[in-house]
Amino acid sequence: MMKNSYLLKPLKNRNLQTGNCALVSNSEKGFTLLEVMVVVFIVTILAALGFPSLLQMRNNSILNKGQDAVALAISNAQAKARQRKVSMQASFRQNGNYIEWAVHSPLDPTTLPENAWQKIEERDLTINGSNLGGTQSPWTIEFDYRGQLANEEQTGEKLVLSIANGGSSRCAIVQTLLGTIRKARGSDCEIPSP
Repeated sequence: MMKNSYLLKPLKNRNLQTGNCALVSNSEKGFTLLEVMVVVFIVTILAALGFPSLLQMRNNSILNKGQDAVALAISNAQAKARQRKVSMQASFRQNGNYIEWAVHSPLDPTTLPENAWQKIEERDLTINGSNLGGTQSPWTIEFDYRGQLANEEQTGEKLVLSIANGGSSRCAIVQTLLGTIRKARGSDCEIPSP
């Protein structure tokens, strides 16, 4: 027989209560309750640290997509005004948890049929403020037949979006008389008091 046959013998575990030696069986292998609790505690701490960042990233994504959709709607109205050589309006309204927009000829946007309004697919966006002629929905911006602002006073107009549960804001700003559209965030989106 081999000289080192003791290596092949099962490991022994001393039972601390009785002082007896017992063989370690397969059913006794695994983690102790304390080890599992420590791992769960560490995972919980890491999740708690990462959750706010994940939530902020989600909110920023929603705001950016909403801001892009608003800027696109304004650009769409401007392009249609140039293309058709007629005045066009971009109107925005809050409809529950969604913001809706419509590009149309100059008329009262409250008279538009429901199928004229297109939904921005991001939920929980709100129009937090605007200086587009009043405080109530719908908000409208008008371009003349050249694609320029129909009203010089609308230069610097802002439509401010935010998440329904608070947080940062984004806005689309009609920058110049020519109708240049700029996207901004934070303090650039503050609307001055009249």
